[in-house]
Amino acid sequence: MQPNIRIMMPEITVIMSVFNGEDFLHSSINSILSQSFTNFEFIIADDASTDSSLKILEEFAINDKRIRLVNNEVNKGLTVTLNKCLDLARGEFIARQDADDCSKPDRLLNFMKYKADNDSVELYSTPAEVIDQSDKVYAIFPKYIVRYGFDVRILSYYNTLIHGTMIIRSSTMKALRYNELFRYAQDFEFYHRFLSTGKSISYVSDNRDYQLRVHSNSISSNNMHRQYLSVEKVLLAYRAKAYPWTNKNRVLFKFLELYFFILKKVK
Repeated sequence: MQPNIRIMMPEITVIMSVFNGEDFLHSSINSILSQSFTNFEFIIADDASTDSSLKILEEFAINDKRIRLVNNEVNKGLTVTLNKCLDLARGEFIARQDADDCSKPDRLLNFMKYKADNDSVELYSTPAEVIDQSDKVYAIFPKYIVRYGFDVRILSYYNTLIHGTMIIRSSTMKALRYNELFRYAQDFEFYHRFLSTGKSISYVSDNRDYQLRVHSNSISSNNMHRQYLSVEKVLLAYRAKAYPWTNKNRVLFKFLELYFFILKKVK
């Protein structure tokens, strides 16, 4: 007779996609492995990196069994790769982390404390400290939300949420998934579909547990133009459903259309 062996499932799954991230990969991964809350799994997908990223990941995976490694033989892009991570996730909640960013040691613990007092939380987000290539903090982003508080109506105009700060209920994330038609701004498109289900975003504006690294090789820096065009697609696709067609919004979207038209011409 086989003994009853109880396998403890992780409460949180952290997912990370990596493409040529060798410069900051050690500090990013170590910031998750050193979390004070320990009941998590860490799914990391290498998206066909051409630098030493995969070798670094394999070394980490050998030494820490919480890491589950995925290897794309050909580059799939962030959106598809994150969905592959979702398919493997076992945690009740899914936390994002970008490969060049860092999490402070109590990030996951502070979320679990928040969840204990707010059991119905679906999507949790926070501001971030902005760090440079030397880990020096030089700003808080977005500063105006820290000062005035988060208003979901801001998403009617532009993306104010930091993708890496997101922690979301796994059942909700897996039901909605990322839209693979969006190679860029997939988070912004996801937020709009999430909100269209009637669910709400829990934003903790005094939290500083996530560190957003800004440098010349980041995805946002290298693909700023494509990011803008993807944001345009989201706003134009969802405006009729999500936003009252008031005179104010009509003028706003006309301005956005003109702005993106100029961007295309300049590019």
